[in-house]
Amino acid sequence: MDVWLLFNRSESFRFIQGPRRGCARRRHSSLTEPTVSWLYADTPLSEHPPDTPAEVKAGNGKVTKGSAWTAAPVAAVVKGGLWPKVAIFGTWDDWGGWYDHVNPPLLEKWTDGTQFRYGGRVPCLVLSPYAKGSFISHAAHSHVSLLRFCENVFGLPSLNARTGADDGMADCFDFKQKPLPPPA
Repeated sequence: MDVWLLFNRSESFRFIQGPRRGCARRRHSSLTEPTVSWLYADTPLSEHPPDTPAEVKAGNGKVTKGSAWTAAPVAAVVKGGLWPKVAIFGTWDDWGGWYDHVNPPLLEKWTDGTQFRYGGRVPCLVLSPYAKGSFISHAAHSHVSLLRFCENVFGLPSLNARTGADDGMADCFDFKQKPLPPPA
């Protein structure tokens, strides 16, 4: 898992990468995390396959390490009491080399006619008391959808035509439902 976007409607914006992930966990536990945080796993925890013999020896790319890294900030959010007012998006930065039977839609083209924007599908986990339980979205979302979510939640103008045309993951939420319990 590579990118996490956490929302807490009470503070500001911050990007947290790699070695600072421990600091991010402490902040979640103390309820001082900013309104929007991007968490990005550094190489040993990113689940990307190792590129060199040294990375293999170091144990890089192990899914168990990546899974533990993924679970830690979620657990910290729950333990820190933020669950009632948070949306967490967990997404990968690429398709992982696996076959996908669905061809990506060709929505935009470069001037030479090659595809731009969508590629192979990547998973996105949506965790929130207002996320639809056991829901699988069939909408064409992209990483732009996370930006559009921010624009919608905070009443911000669209950054560009792409965010303006996106639904911001709206199909993944039901804000009228009884809030779901935190993940166990």
